[in-house]
Amino acid sequence: MPFHGLPYSWLKNKKIRKFADSINNDVGVKFEKEIATRIASKYPYRYDVKSIGDTSIEDFPIIENGVPTGRNVGQIDFIIINNDNGVIYIADAKYLKSKYITASFFNDKSKFDEYYKKLQDKLIWAENNKPLISELFGFNVNNYTVKELFITDAYIFYALFVEYPIIPVIALNDYIATADRFCYLEL
Repeated sequence: MPFHGLPYSWLKNKKIRKFADSINNDVGVKFEKEIATRIASKYPYRYDVKSIGDTSIEDFPIIENGVPTGRNVGQIDFIIINNDNGVIYIADAKYLKSKYITASFFNDKSKFDEYYKKLQDKLIWAENNKPLISELFGFNVNNYTVKELFITDAYIFYALFVEYPIIPVIALNDYIATADRFCYLEL
């Protein structure tokens, strides 16, 4: 139930679907709190960012080549700052079933290809709105680099084959400190 892996016949039942949704949401909130606990003493961060001051992030429209796409930025799971390296991480937290096997590769690829499109929208927003991020944190990040990051609860085999970082939460601080997307292989 935490992963929405319900049999098709159960999906027709509104009570079961609502119960599964509540479990899924609860697990996601607890996972984000776990991430926050791990980085709290090392890096400035904000999570569940929906707006900054009076500026909505969730409703900010995505425009490509001057044409509205119909998509919005949406809520940002985490904005993490590494002041030593001058990096703003725009991070998406993904609580997934543990998948240590190669058989999960194509399923993970399909999911992360979709997740990555949404994360890119958030990355573009952050790149164009560094003054707002500076306001959120209370210090100037206008010259910082913006990078994307997926944080997962478990190792993902697919992470070894993509150009963007998919980092298990256990290695998050190591990754932020080093930007070595394979840092978890040494754990």
